[in-house]
Amino acid sequence: MNEETHRANNRNNKSIYQVTLSALFLALSVIFAAISKYVVPMLHLPNGGSVSLVMMSLALCSLTLGPLYGLFVSLIFALINLAFDGAFAYNFMSLILDYFVAFPCCIICSLFRKKYYENNPKCFIYSLLLFGLLRFTAHFFSGVLISWTSDVGELKPDFSPANVLYSFGYNISYVLPSTIISMIALVSISKPLFTLNSTKMMKAICPYKEEELHPYSKPFFFFENAMISLLVILTISSIISCIPYKNIVLDLNFNMYYLGYISFVLVFIFDGICIYKISNNSKNEDQNNTQGINIKGKFLSLDNIDTLIFFLSYIPLILSIISIVSYYTYGYVFYHPVNNDEETSLLFNLLYN
Repeated sequence: MNEETHRANNRNNKSIYQVTLSALFLALSVIFAAISKYVVPMLHLPNGGSVSLVMMSLALCSLTLGPLYGLFVSLIFALINLAFDGAFAYNFMSLILDYFVAFPCCIICSLFRKKYYENNPKCFIYSLLLFGLLRFTAHFFSGVLISWTSDVGELKPDFSPANVLYSFGYNISYVLPSTIISMIALVSISKPLFTLNSTKMMKAICPYKEEELHPYSKPFFFFENAMISLLVILTISSIISCIPYKNIVLDLNFNMYYLGYISFVLVFIFDGICIYKISNNSKNEDQNNTQGINIKGKFLSLDNIDTLIFFLSYIPLILSIISIVSYYTYGYVFYHPVNNDEETSLLFNLLYN
């Protein structure tokens, strides 16, 4: 009887811990969203979307509590975020994709839940990359499916190359920075987070038995690697380069497409350094092991930090190409100012119809 009572108490404590942490993650998400929308309005884009740490708290919720709690918290947050935006949506598809599909994508992070409880900081990188990709996909299709067409005066799907490129560039301009800063923030606080995993509360929540876990013991010097700093700089510059934005009231002008050419060249130099480091490390290890050179195996291993950095460099490369193309497509009216409204209307019709 005492044993049954003890088990019942453990279940009750586990439920209390899960509900408490869910409320904490939801509160953090709301705070981060409010900061980007009201405290630092520059982080909020004119047509919706903002750069924030919301993805950090939602990803951590799924990693800690699993997909069901992650889904519950993300749906509640989507409702609150919709209220922040004045309960406005262009149409039903916009409402579903931008709120009730984009944020619940955080449940994908629960795939790396075991790595989280094994104190492996790579779980933050892999989970946020997948979360960011799925969230971007939802926002991208929302932008394509609700495009405004001036010739008929209504919202309808527009899969023209100019509109597809615009939706891609606009949505990635806030989803990618949000993903990167959330990733960096989680890796930065990974040590105290993993210290919490040894507490009574986290052990009660952990769905795995102690013998099933293999704690990660390899060092992961994320910020001590100079290549990471270079990658962050390249990514930021390429993001800035693909956003043609002008605000007359605030006298702001972000027409810096030329950074795309610079980033494009620097990424190739960056990748050359990565390949050299990967091959050099492979040779040194194989010489110590008196075996043959195995560069291919080392290159394809995501456990190698240089390999991971190499694949992440595709992000600024793609953004650089977008910024170069934007000069001739969706950013044309920003880079080539016209003198009257008739010419402006003509350009918009040529680009988006």
